[in-house]
Amino acid sequence: MNYKKGGTEKGVDDKFCKVHDVDFNCEENEKCGKKVLSENQKRTVKKILIFVAIVLRMSLSACLIVVILYIISPERKIFEYFDSGNYEAAVEYVEAEEVDTGKIKESMEKRIDLVYSKFQNKEIDYDPAILELEAIETMNISGLLDKIETVKFDINEINESRKTFSEADSLEREGKIKESILKYAEVSSKDKLDYEAAQNKKKDLLSEYKTSIIAEAKNYAAEASYEEAIDCLKGSQDLLKDDKQIEDLIETYIKEYKIKEN
Repeated sequence: MNYKKGGTEKGVDDKFCKVHDVDFNCEENEKCGKKVLSENQKRTVKKILIFVAIVLRMSLSACLIVVILYIISPERKIFEYFDSGNYEAAVEYVEAEEVDTGKIKESMEKRIDLVYSKFQNKEIDYDPAILELEAIETMNISGLLDKIETVKFDINEINESRKTFSEADSLEREGKIKESILKYAEVSSKDKLDYEAAQNKKKDLLSEYKTSIIAEAKNYAAEASYEEAIDCLKGSQDLLKDDKQIEDLIETYIKEYKIKEN
């Protein structure tokens, strides 16, 4: 390598470089394809790294504080009792520790919504849902009693609706189509899982019911038993109300009955 005074180096690197000039006075020098940071740039990078490290440390500290607060919070202990099905212990804990119910109101309200959601989605059964709501009710948290009563009422309605769905399913299996349709119609819309299934069942069974009624009426008519055919069709109109095909058949058989009588 050859050196020249005045801040410029000139020469040849036999292994890596061609002839080049490097100005030592520039903030960013390029030598053999590598960038060299100036002192100012190094200080800037260092400051950025320190700032990032401080932010990360503060974030971790904040997360740790949140975790610690949750661990020592009364809600955690209450929810532990709830999750294990020990509802009486949850109430006793609130009374014994003299927990400020005003401070746990928000978390208890969310818990009520969670119980209702889980019951709606069949994730928990009726008894544990009601027992947990009654436990929260016993805590006598101001502003939540009306909500608890409403949710309990809805859960009871859904529970009865599920029994109705089960009865309808049994009737369908027994071949009692009309009775099963009427039962499926009683399923509550609040019972969102069974309600959708009940609507689909009712639609399919109504189609099956209509087909069987028309076939039965036509059999009567084929034997000139028009009164029986008409009665059969009219008896279906509580379910097949305003069905034009049924109405047209009734009119046809009435005319044929009159012809026969005359």
